[in-house]
Amino acid sequence: MSAGTLIACSTKEIIMGAHSSLGPIDPQFNGMAAYQIIEEFKNAENAITINPNLAKLWEPILRQYPPTLIEKCKHSLDWTKILAKEYLTRNMLKDKNDNIAEDVVKKLIDNEITKSHNRQLSLKKCKEIGLKVLALEDDDELQDQVLSVHHSVMIMLNRIEVSKVILNNDNDSWYQISLQEAKN
Repeated sequence: MSAGTLIACSTKEIIMGAHSSLGPIDPQFNGMAAYQIIEEFKNAENAITINPNLAKLWEPILRQYPPTLIEKCKHSLDWTKILAKEYLTRNMLKDKNDNIAEDVVKKLIDNEITKSHNRQLSLKKCKEIGLKVLALEDDDELQDQVLSVHHSVMIMLNRIEVSKVILNNDNDSWYQISLQEAKN
C-alpha cells in the first residue's frame, strides 16, 4: 500500500470505493519501518546513556543491523517526504499552501501517527488527512466500468497464473504469464 499511496499523492484526486484503502508511506527495510528502526536506536542510546549496564542487553538487538542502516533509514524517510510533498504540491494540492502538503505528508509518514506500516487508511480517514478523495459509489457509470475491469482481471487470474497485466485507454493489453505457468 505504501508505494501505491505515494503514487496516489501524484494525482489530482483519488477515487476510492467503500472498501478501498491506502496506507502509510513509510519506507521499509527487511520488513521493518525505517521510522521504527531509527526509534529503536534512539531508545537504545537513551537507555544506555542513563544506565551503561544496559549495553549488554541492547547488544544482540543492535548487532542485527548493518553499520550504515540508520543513515539509509534517514535518507529514505527524507526522500519519501520530498517526493510526497512534491507530488502533492504539483497536483492534488497545487492551489493550497505548502504547509498543508507538509501536514498531509507528516500524517502519512509519521509512525507515531500511523502506528503500523500495514494500517489501512479508509476513504474517510484519507479525507481527514487532507487528501482529495472521491467516492467511487457516487458515480454509477464509473463504478460499473471499474468493477467490470476488476471482474475481468479476476476471471483471468483464476484461469491463468499471470505475473503482470498492462491495459491502456486504446484497448491495447499485454500480460506476462508467470514462469511457473510457462514451465507447465
